[in-house]
Amino acid sequence: MRTGALIGIPLTLLQVGVQVGVHHHLVDPAAALNNVAVACAVYDADRIDAPWNARARLPSRLAAIASAAYYASDPATAWVAPAVVALHAGYTPCKPLLAPAKPFVVGAFWTLAVYYAPLLRAHLPVLDDVLVPASVFLSLSGLSHALDLADVEEDVAAGVRTPAVLLGEEAAAMYALALVLASSLLHTLSPSPCPLYDALSLAALGGVLTGRTAPAAAVGVALALASARAHDVELASYLLRGSDGVHEWAIVAATDAAEAALRLPPPYDRVAVDSLFHAVRSGDAGGSWALQAFEKAVRRRL
Repeated sequence: MRTGALIGIPLTLLQVGVQVGVHHHLVDPAAALNNVAVACAVYDADRIDAPWNARARLPSRLAAIASAAYYASDPATAWVAPAVVALHAGYTPCKPLLAPAKPFVVGAFWTLAVYYAPLLRAHLPVLDDVLVPASVFLSLSGLSHALDLADVEEDVAAGVRTPAVLLGEEAAAMYALALVLASSLLHTLSPSPCPLYDALSLAALGGVLTGRTAPAAAVGVALALASARAHDVELASYLLRGSDGVHEWAIVAATDAAEAALRLPPPYDRVAVDSLFHAVRSGDAGGSWALQAFEKAVRRRL
C-alpha cells in the first residue's frame, strides 16, 4: 500500500531536480514537508474505508489542514489551499468520473505543487517558459499512470476505468514510458534542459514499473548528490544567499526572546538566557559551516 510519504519523497526529489536544475532555486524544508502532507491528505484518505468522522481519518485530515495552512501562508499561493481541502474531501467520490483522465488530472495538480508553487512563493516569473512545465506535467502524468498499474484489480472492482484498466498491463507500461520519454524530449528542447530531472523521472518510473521502489529511490538520491557535487559552488552559493531571510528572522527573534527572558523571575531568567544563547551559538555554527563549505567548493575549482 502506498502512503503519503512514499509518494511525497520521490516528488520532492523531482522538485529538487527541476527547481535547482532549471531555476537555480532551492527547495526549502517546508515545501518538502508539504509534498508529503498533500500526498497524505489525498492518497491516505483515499485508502481509508471508514466513515468521515472515524478516528482513522485524523492523520490525513491533519495533513490536509497543514498543507492548506502552508499554501494560505503566502498570498501568492493562498488560492491553492481550497484545492487541497477539496481534493482531500472529494478525490475518492470523484474518481469514477475522473478515471479516464485521472493521470493527467493528477499530473496537472502536482505540476502546480512541484513546479509553480515554489516559484510563486519565491516571487519568480512563472510564464517565461512553457516547455519545462509541460515536460514536468508529462512526466508526472506518466508516473501517476504507472502507479495506477498496481491498482488495476481494485479499480476494476470499484468501476474506476483508468487508462491502466482500459489499455491492459503491457500497453499501459509502454504508455507510461512514452509519456516520460516525451517529457525528456520537451525538456531537451527547452531553453533550460535539466538532465537531472529527466534522470530522476526515469529512475522513478523504473522503480514503479518493476516494483523496486527502494533501489529506485537510492538511485535518485545518488543522482541528486552527484549533481550537487558537480555544481558544488553554485549550490553553496544558493545556500548562503537563501539564508538572508533566516538570518534576519533569527536576529529579531533572538532580541525579542532576550528581552522576554530578562523579564522572568529568578532562576528562570538565567535558564532562559542560557538556552537562548546556546541556540544562537548553534545557529552561528551552522552559518560558519555553510561558509566553510562554500570556501572548499571554490578552492576545488582552482
